[in-house]
Amino acid sequence: MRHFLCHVKHVVDRAVTEGRTDLSAEQDAWFTHRYEGLLAQADDELNATPHPPTRYPPANLLRRLHDGQNAVLAFMRDFRVPFDNNLAERDIRMVKLQQKISGTFRSVAGAHAFCALRGYLSTARKNGVAALSALTLALQGIPFFPACVATPE
Repeated sequence: MRHFLCHVKHVVDRAVTEGRTDLSAEQDAWFTHRYEGLLAQADDELNATPHPPTRYPPANLLRRLHDGQNAVLAFMRDFRVPFDNNLAERDIRMVKLQQKISGTFRSVAGAHAFCALRGYLSTARKNGVAALSALTLALQGIPFFPACVATPE
């Protein structure tokens, strides 16, 4: 499965460099069929093992891959969706670090303010705006908004 997903990522990356915005219907159908075939093969192998425990990690992973098929293959159908969740993990890292250092936030309002500021800076960074520039704009009363979001009137 790992090799298959990396291959699909390579095909998507190549399509992006060629200026395409999606895979052909044939490619999508073939990759979807192959994904389902790999899940079926894994299910057969898992069922061949003698009575695995109910909380068996491979069975749990297989169930998540099956139930979340659309989410797993989302990067293949919408090129704006990243292949991995590293950006999301980086976004929550500072919250967890703050909790680790101080034990918790002093108030719910403080936690909301911290998250709002981190979210604003993260969005700006992902759209190519430096943190200091984004903060300067916000303090001047003209906060940064991504192009896909209508600015408030």
